[in-house]
Amino acid sequence: MLISLCLLFFVLTIIYYVAYEYYYRQQLAKPSVLIYLPLNAGEPQSYVFWLNLYYDISCYTFYASETLKSISVTGTFLPVLRINWPELTIKNTVLSVSE
Repeated sequence: MLISLCLLFFVLTIIYYVAYEYYYRQQLAKPSVLIYLPLNAGEPQSYVFWLNLYYDISCYTFYASETLKSISVTGTFLPVLRINWPELTIKNTVLSVSE
């Protein structure tokens, strides 16, 4: 009984390791850039996650003729950052797609 439990644990550990390595390598194959916005609300400065861009940052151009209009955080348990920036254009130069 003990040997079969140990064998089962060993097999499950190997399956978990192989599945994790496969998933991890799939994630490495997809380059992406996480962009954070600095919020100047005093010291220390806070950084809030804003955008996840696929491909390298050099594949994008950013253009805005005006600064952002407003920024707000709504929610308590699952807060959501809301940015009102109608003039902002983000273009993927590799795919020629604007976001």
